[in-house]
Amino acid sequence: MIDWTGQRVLITGAASGIGRALAVLLAARWPADMGIILPERAAEICLQGLDLGLFHIPTHAHLHDDMGGRYHSVGEATAQLQLAKQA
Repeated sequence: MIDWTGQRVLITGAASGIGRALAVLLAARWPADMGIILPERAAEICLQGLDLGLFHIPTHAHLHDDMGGRYHSVGEATAQLQLAKQA
């Protein structure tokens, strides 16, 4: 990601040439429920997230479900280890 005087350019290796062709072929082989997207769509989502000032920018809807379990696991481990926030 480069920002020159307000002009943002997202540079990805898969967005051009052979890399893009490979991305298209791989996306076609994944199950539809995986929601695989092409680099151009990922770039659109990332730029929208930056415009919104987001720290985390998920590019796929399933990431929320995937990460939810990990979040709760870390919370449980923190409690079991009796780690607390310092005031």
